[in-house]
Amino acid sequence: DWYFYFASKTLAEREAFAYAAKTGMDIVTICPALVIGPLMQPTVPTSIKVFFDTIKGDGETVGNKLETILDVRDVARALLLAYENSEASGRYICSSTPRELCDIVNMSKSLYPNFTYPK
Repeated sequence: DWYFYFASKTLAEREAFAYAAKTGMDIVTICPALVIGPLMQPTVPTSIKVFFDTIKGDGETVGNKLETILDVRDVARALLLAYENSEASGRYICSSTPRELCDIVNMSKSLYPNFTYPK
């Protein structure tokens, strides 16, 4: 299911750059990793569902793979930096240092101790 999401984002960005090249428009894109953080809408967005699925796993335990997760406020700062910098141009990747899944689970446990976590 995620293939279609990633493909649509990539194709839309390519079209935007193609349009910009034809019209002489300057375009800047920010491509963030998985974004979590305070919500402004009443529904849970897909990225938060993905985050919970990742830390819940399919059973009692989860693998200890690396995850790259961003706080939505950091993405907002990146957008402002690009917007306010007249030298900004092209594509920017907004990412963080990858963390082991066990560290993310342990951090979540300290913030939300009543949630059921995998080992």
